[in-house]
Amino acid sequence: MRRKAEQALHRAHDDLERLVAERTVQLARANESLHRSETYLAEAQRLSLTGSFGWNVSSGEIYCHKKRFEYLNTSRRLNSHWNSYSNELTRRTERSPDK
Repeated sequence: MRRKAEQALHRAHDDLERLVAERTVQLARANESLHRSETYLAEAQRLSLTGSFGWNVSSGEIYCHKKRFEYLNTSRRLNSHWNSYSNELTRRTERSPDK
């Protein structure tokens, strides 16, 4: 009885080790793929001089990649630029023919 329990425990241990090894390989591949995608995105943003952009319409907050600011010839340190940019985007959105 004890021997069967030990054998079952060893099998379970071996199965767990195999599953951990498989999952580790999967995670490594996923991380490599993510890194490759991030690298391609960064290069595309660099080439297009754009960078990432986000806008919270309700608060007016704008999130921009450094390249976006360089493209717009704007300083990240000056809050007035954020507000004027947000206001201009709001005006353009409100005048959009799609509305």
